[in-house]
Amino acid sequence: MKADVCDGGMKAGVCDGGMKAGVCDGGMKADVCDGGMKADVCDGGMKAGVCDGGMKADVCDGGMKADVCDGGMKVGVCDGGMKADVCDGGMKADVCDGGMKVGVCDGGMKADVCDGGMKADVCDGGMKVGVCDGGMKADVCDGGMKADVCDGGMKADVCDGGMKVGVCDGGMKADVCDGGMKADVCDGGMKVGVCDGGMKVDVCDGGMKADVCDGGMKAGVCDGGMKAGVCDGGMKADVCDGGMKADVCDGGMKAGVCDGGMKVDVCDGGMKADVCDGGMKADVCDGGMKADVCDGGMKVGVCDGGMKVGVCDGGMKADVCDGGMKAGVCDGGMKADVCDGGMKADVCDGGMKADVCDGGMKADVCDGGMKAGVCDGGMKADMCDGGMKADVCDGGMKADVCDGGMKADVMEG
Repeated sequence: MKADVCDGGMKAGVCDGGMKAGVCDGGMKADVCDGGMKADVCDGGMKAGVCDGGMKADVCDGGMKADVCDGGMKVGVCDGGMKADVCDGGMKADVCDGGMKVGVCDGGMKADVCDGGMKADVCDGGMKVGVCDGGMKADVCDGGMKADVCDGGMKADVCDGGMKVGVCDGGMKADVCDGGMKADVCDGGMKVGVCDGGMKVDVCDGGMKADVCDGGMKAGVCDGGMKAGVCDGGMKADVCDGGMKADVCDGGMKAGVCDGGMKVDVCDGGMKADVCDGGMKADVCDGGMKADVCDGGMKVGVCDGGMKVGVCDGGMKADVCDGGMKAGVCDGGMKADVCDGGMKADVCDGGMKADVCDGGMKADVCDGGMKAGVCDGGMKADMCDGGMKADVCDGGMKADVCDGGMKADVMEG
């Protein structure tokens, strides 16, 4: 289809018949590279790569995406499900045999193992360790920072030297700390805590949760509802008189009615409602799931029935959804999504990235930003006439053009 060759510049590729093949021995990226940073090899599927020492390697024989790397940073293997990662020494390892996600890591930072429940972590030397044999989640750590052990209930924490310690013998969760930062004790109800000198204290005698603190950082009092907090000078204060949650604070950091601060929560019947007319974030929901409204801050959203809707006329991100999964329109910010029926569509006329998809899977369009693409039928097509990367680029660094097949590179200079 096309071949790029560069033996000292930024990218080098050689295509001998298949979809794409690149070889770069000194530049920034190399396709079909067995020791460098990335290697791509595709024999018919979507994208396929094999990296046996570098940073990332992709191998896909029919599924969505599959990474395989036995020494680098990430390794994945996908045989039919959604995604599967396998790493025997690196940072993360996932293995999925049919369920949602399964991982096994015997030395790295995180390891997931799920045989039927929702998620299970197992790691015998890293930061977190968990074992789930039937319940929802179970963590076990014998020396690290946190350790959970659940034998029938929902969650149980046990740690005899670290930062947090919990023991739950029947209820939902129980924490016990004899000198550390937090201490919870549950004898039958949902959660009960008693702390006589630390940072936080929980006391619940029948309701769901109750916080009481007369000088520390947080203080709450629950008399029957779900949660109730009262703070007259501390950092956070919760006040609930019947609904789900209500925040009121007239001097601290967070307050259930804030007219200029950072965040404000106000709920009159729905799930959650935030109103902020000058701060950083504001949520307003009148019936749907969540709605954000902000006319000058960082994020703004308005939801009138769908799942999530955001509108931002100058901030960083803006989402607008009229029925599909996610839709956004951004006329000057960093990213904007617009989707009228397909999976995802981005449109940005000056920002960093913009995607426009009218039927295929994904399409990028940007006339001055960093990346731009246009896909008219195939899987993906990139086009950029001035930015950093350009698909169909006539003088820049790289150019991709797809007119029907999977992916094609075109470079005139």
